[in-house]
Amino acid sequence: MIKFIIKLIDRTPLNAGLSSSLLADPKRVVVLIIASIGVFMGPLDSSIVNVALPSIAESLNASLGYLILIPTIYLIVLASLQTTFGRLADVKGRVRVFNIGVGVFTTASLLAGLSQDILQLILFRVMQGVGAAIMGATATALVAEAYPPSRRGAAIGINTMAAYAGLTLGPVLGGFLTQLFGWRSIFLVNIPIGVVTLLLSTYWLRGLGVKTVRRGFDLVGSSTLTVFLVSLLLILSQSDLQFNTIQLTTLSALCISSLSTFIYAERKVSEPLIDLRLFTSNRLFSAGNITALLNYLTTAGSMLLISIHLQFILGYSPSEAGLILLTQPLVMVIVAPIAGWLSDHIDARVLSSIGMVIRTAGLLLLAFYSEALSRSFIIIPLLTLGLGNGLFSSPNINSILSSVPKEKYGLASGIISTIRTMGQSIGIAIMGSIVSFVMPPGTFLKLSEDAVELAAFFLSGVRMAFLAASVLSGLGIFTSLARGSEHKQSSSVS
Repeated sequence: MIKFIIKLIDRTPLNAGLSSSLLADPKRVVVLIIASIGVFMGPLDSSIVNVALPSIAESLNASLGYLILIPTIYLIVLASLQTTFGRLADVKGRVRVFNIGVGVFTTASLLAGLSQDILQLILFRVMQGVGAAIMGATATALVAEAYPPSRRGAAIGINTMAAYAGLTLGPVLGGFLTQLFGWRSIFLVNIPIGVVTLLLSTYWLRGLGVKTVRRGFDLVGSSTLTVFLVSLLLILSQSDLQFNTIQLTTLSALCISSLSTFIYAERKVSEPLIDLRLFTSNRLFSAGNITALLNYLTTAGSMLLISIHLQFILGYSPSEAGLILLTQPLVMVIVAPIAGWLSDHIDARVLSSIGMVIRTAGLLLLAFYSEALSRSFIIIPLLTLGLGNGLFSSPNINSILSSVPKEKYGLASGIISTIRTMGQSIGIAIMGSIVSFVMPPGTFLKLSEDAVELAAFFLSGVRMAFLAASVLSGLGIFTSLARGSEHKQSSSVS
């Protein structure tokens, strides 16, 4: 079968663009597989590491402050660089930049698995984040360029499914590998995947997706945006990193000044990193990204609070809680490709808005959850959230990418990835703060020891957090509808 596909590939023009109508279907499938592996690896390594933290602490004699940096620094680097690398891929060639990302990520995984102290591991996690940012920013753009608009939604649905699969399998695979082979195996497992992906991409995608127009790269815009995103994420991680007043004030000043400089610079340069007119004059693009932000603000925070509730209040073991939480992403994995295929035939405004309605209903169910209900009732809102998220994501991504010309696919893909990571980080901070505000000071850590007395405070805070989340998700219904007709606006894109 592989030889047959290779023969078909060899008969296609290697110098053709990915979006060429002459590109054979088997080659498009190869692009989709390679890109899906790329978007699978990044989310996998953001979730696989958490379950191994106790083993890492014991092996490397790491304090809690350093230990927290292992997952946190990865997400900070991932979120802050995706937009920059997406634009860089548009300028330098998407396949070339994607291959560099796979190489960096694979090398960093090897070095992380061989780390001899906690500082080395943190350094190589930074390097891993750089590689994951490159892959995440370019993979979806490769898929968008490979498939014509009439078939792009189904392909993006499969690509989105791969990202959800990475998030889903991370904790399960991490626990399995750590228990059988030790914590180093959660990094070393990336090596064969990365090597195979790099070989496949180098051979099968050579000559594809190269840049056709020489453009400049906005170094000032890239630098100031990166500083803004890093400082913002550090501020949001205050509860974990415990900055003092001077450090927090410095970060806040840096965050504001870098954002102001970025906006000023983007208005002055001839070839900006982000054309701000995409947000002011392209309703499909701006409304789609705003709706995505409102969606992601309520995803990771919801899962965190449900996990705590299952274990501390309902008394489930970590493994039982993990299996219950798998309900939502498994539904998303099933629904996302179907929703992507539907978005090739039905306006994304309709599908995405229905998805936001369904997930808002799921958040309201969680907000009004009562201990008088059966413990298995928690499955119902999780199924509802999974269905809503699955219906929303693929059509929304397809709509955003269809609203920009193909030379900006990398930039659009990078912005989508940045909004996803930023939204999840901000959402955790917001929902966690609401619960902390309601609970008596200093009692959260005692929740598992005295759940009966503190459960009422915790549940009250959780209900408020889910009510706030449902309001944000409800706003997303209106921003999704506000994008207007996709087909009318897409026809004007040049």
